[in-house]
Amino acid sequence: EGKKEWLPVSNYPMTKAWLQRDPWIFNFTTRAEFGKEHQIAIELALVETNEMRKVLQGQGMTIESLEELKRIGKLLMAWIAHLQKMKGSVISSHPFGWEVKNGALQGFIYGGMKYAANGTSPSANPDPVIASQYAPTGDRQPWIDAAEMVTSQGKPAFDAIIASAFAAPLVRFTGQSGMLMSCFSVASGVGKSTALRVAQGVWGDPVRAMQSLSDTQNSVLHKIGETRALPLYWDELKTEQDSKKFVNTVFTISQGKEKSRLTARASQRAPGTWQTLLVSASNESLMDIVESQTKATTAGIYRVFEYEIKESRGKWIVDPSDAQRLVSRLNDNFGQIGLEYASFLGNNFERLEAEVAAMGRELGVETNTIADERFWIATITVVLAGARYANELGFTKINEEQLKFFLLETLEHM
Repeated sequence: EGKKEWLPVSNYPMTKAWLQRDPWIFNFTTRAEFGKEHQIAIELALVETNEMRKVLQGQGMTIESLEELKRIGKLLMAWIAHLQKMKGSVISSHPFGWEVKNGALQGFIYGGMKYAANGTSPSANPDPVIASQYAPTGDRQPWIDAAEMVTSQGKPAFDAIIASAFAAPLVRFTGQSGMLMSCFSVASGVGKSTALRVAQGVWGDPVRAMQSLSDTQNSVLHKIGETRALPLYWDELKTEQDSKKFVNTVFTISQGKEKSRLTARASQRAPGTWQTLLVSASNESLMDIVESQTKATTAGIYRVFEYEIKESRGKWIVDPSDAQRLVSRLNDNFGQIGLEYASFLGNNFERLEAEVAAMGRELGVETNTIADERFWIATITVVLAGARYANELGFTKINEEQLKFFLLETLEHM
């Protein structure tokens, strides 16, 4: 009849709604804290159920009565039905990494957004714990300062670690699944942990996102199944027992697929998959342990690209206390470089795929490698390409020629 009537539903504004599939989740934005917007997510199976109240209140939306809960449930059901009829309202189920549709790349996902040539759009919600570790925070300059502190040393062993942060998303273009770059040093205080924290700071919290020996294999595999194309860093492998535990995980990671398991509702959950680079720092070489655990085949050895970081006291041009201060700033300033790099990846993947493939072929010819050594060549390829793109975007000042010489020298040694 042309009349407009206001019906009270909730005290919270609900805007910017979209749907995620596999599993089906309804997402919208609200303000549960003064002056701050944040995203709410609820599985479709829980809408208009008593459990919905617990889920919403757990994310900051307090429900005052059962009547209010019913009103919100009816609104959400109608909203969901409306969105399902709209083009573009149902999006990818992946929270990180490359977006593929009908066998073709579409863009790169990071920080809650998909970056593509045709613009940006929301992405799926990751696991809440993982989301907190990889949510871009603060400013970009602290990372630039910390990276320059590392690369200004002129040590390609450290430059390779920094470049690995930009190399991991490029692993897809080599056709490999999971690769390991291992660096070790018997001496302590040589700077490998510092370089790892800076590299981790490209995408996530340099402390909480770093893997440790207390993490179970299942939790690590779940995490890499979510982050998919982001690098995984593992520091402080000190004992032989530590290394043996780690090597078991590495072999699973190299398969590129998480094991299948059931959800809480006893339905089959799709296993996570990945194509990425794992980087570890330890006090001793992993190669002997890898060899001892794979005596029947050399396949395990070829999946590990390893080099030793030599001790060189007195050559750090940055005072240790200043270095600690620069790196500690990353605790509150991380992921901003990852946002910029994700946009670059999503807008240039056709160019990057061609260049990485060409670089891999050239390195194969230059080194005259055999088929079994393809993992090593793939690792060198993506690390060199990562350094090139990080320099191109102004993130780093890595000496690419020196880095290539170092990696090829390592290859010959191996």
